[in-house]
Amino acid sequence: ILQVASTAPILVVQNTTNEHTDGGAESKVLFGDHAGNALSQVEGSHSGSSDDAKGQFRVSTNNGSGIQLAMSIDDTQLTTFSGDVVVAGTNPKLTIGDAGAEDTMLVFDGNAQDFRIGLDDGTDTLEIGHGTSHGTNTAITIDSSGQVTKFNIPAATVAQASDHIIFLDGGATGAPKAESIDDFLTAIA
Repeated sequence: ILQVASTAPILVVQNTTNEHTDGGAESKVLFGDHAGNALSQVEGSHSGSSDDAKGQFRVSTNNGSGIQLAMSIDDTQLTTFSGDVVVAGTNPKLTIGDAGAEDTMLVFDGNAQDFRIGLDDGTDTLEIGHGTSHGTNTAITIDSSGQVTKFNIPAATVAQASDHIIFLDGGATGAPKAESIDDFLTAIA
């Protein structure tokens, strides 16, 4: 049993090798089972190849075939998870952003195409679109009042459309209202 007791305890694991390679100067804490099998480990090491003090942190677990990287944090604070992420709890919440005046988005990074959902802070709108840059290839835009201000439907689709869209009236009646697609597109243009 190792116990470190103090008003501000610190446990230091230091690699004294003078090396500046990516992953070099590594220090590990390994967690094993009764038979000496590695169950998990945490590792701190040098990040990059410059002669500096930049570090990275890795958490690994054993999947039955050996130790596998589960999460890494690099010197820019970029955190990468190697598997699925679950946000659990009674009222789970995931916040993207820190209330700064900056664009934030969730990017779906595909093999051939990328898509995004995010806040364009310059226009204070929520965008759903193609690509990883706000203001380009936007399919749907919602303003700060919750109004859809852009609903991008290809012209060929609109020209061929003869169906109707049904809306629920936001007024006191709440009655459904049928609109032609042409009238709907004219109203939001």
